[in-house]
Amino acid sequence: LRTSEEQFKQLANATWEAVVIHDKGVLLQVNDLFSEMFGYSGEEVLGENVLNQIFTNSSMENIRKRIETDDLSYYEAEGVRKNGNVFPIEVRVRKILFQNRDVRVAAIRDLTERKEMEQQLTQSQKIEALGTLAGGIAHDFNNILSAIIGYSELLLLGHDKGSPTHN
Repeated sequence: LRTSEEQFKQLANATWEAVVIHDKGVLLQVNDLFSEMFGYSGEEVLGENVLNQIFTNSSMENIRKRIETDDLSYYEAEGVRKNGNVFPIEVRVRKILFQNRDVRVAAIRDLTERKEMEQQLTQSQKIEALGTLAGGIAHDFNNILSAIIGYSELLLLGHDKGSPTHN
């Protein structure tokens, strides 16, 4: 049993996501990455319903509905670190049997880096579109100028350089 429990803890800590086992919000088990991600030690949260502390108020309504309706689909939310910083997360949930009761295991991934990259990509796409627009306008303006310069040169052919109409 000890070996099995140790293997379970090693597996839970080997993932790149915070892993939380909860029964209707009461935390039964958390991995080390949960503590790193949210700033709470296992001792601070085990046996407690801390969902209001680790999720924003706007995310809590959705989470409560999911717990009440047994919704296990993937969703995004906003997490809150112990220091109060809000950050984007994605949550995937499964039902499991843990300590002889049906509970949920949630894998929580920090999306901060992904959201920043998406924002940079969007910004780059906007700049690219602006560059394409500016290039198109410059090309059209150049076409107009080419016609003006061409007609001006044709007009100059009909006038001597010393004549008042040449200037």
